[in-house]
Amino acid sequence: MKRSTIPMLLIFILLLVGCVLLIFRLEGNDRSEEPAATAVPVVTATPAPTATPEPEITAAPTAEPTAEPTATPAPTAVPETTPIPTVVPTTEPTAAVPQGTSGSFRSDTGLWINTVVKWEITPGNGTDKLKLEVYAESYAIQNGVGAQRVQDIVFNVDGKLYYANSAVLDDLTTTSLRERYLGSAEVDVPAGRDIDLLVTWYFRGEYGGPNGRQFVDGIDASATIHTP
Repeated sequence: MKRSTIPMLLIFILLLVGCVLLIFRLEGNDRSEEPAATAVPVVTATPAPTATPEPEITAAPTAEPTAEPTATPAPTAVPETTPIPTVVPTTEPTAAVPQGTSGSFRSDTGLWINTVVKWEITPGNGTDKLKLEVYAESYAIQNGVGAQRVQDIVFNVDGKLYYANSAVLDDLTTTSLRERYLGSAEVDVPAGRDIDLLVTWYFRGEYGGPNGRQFVDGIDASATIHTP
């Protein structure tokens, strides 16, 4: 290589280096004149809202049920029992019943037909004789016509039964109240006793009264008598 070219080469290299430096400088100035880069705001993620925990409901302490005080029943006033006075039946002194003592009793049907019982006592030695006669008390009457009445009169003397057949009654013309004989019985009864009597006549027919005609089965008459 010629010596004259070396200086030329050095100059070229120096020029090249200067150009490079110039370029770098110019780029550096361009960069300094550029507006400062705006800082991109960092988006901080909003934390998802944390569900507010519902407050725990603390159950109010259950009060132990206080037993209702048992009402003490008011003492029941014991009613003063008024003692029922013992009624001592006053026994009327029974007068001495003479021989041939008699009387009568009757029924009460509420109709225009009844029975009347007439009784008579004949005193004996510890046993008396009691005679009973039964009468039909009525207005016009017809009973037993064409058919015999059998044991249709019942005498209950202190629980003992006696029977009689009633007489035929055939009277349709009478317009007044009258007695007609029906039948009788004669029995022995103890002396000095109360005797219960029940006499029944089984009429078994219709008869009139204040409320019209009514069917009548048996007609009862009762009484208590005292034997001498």
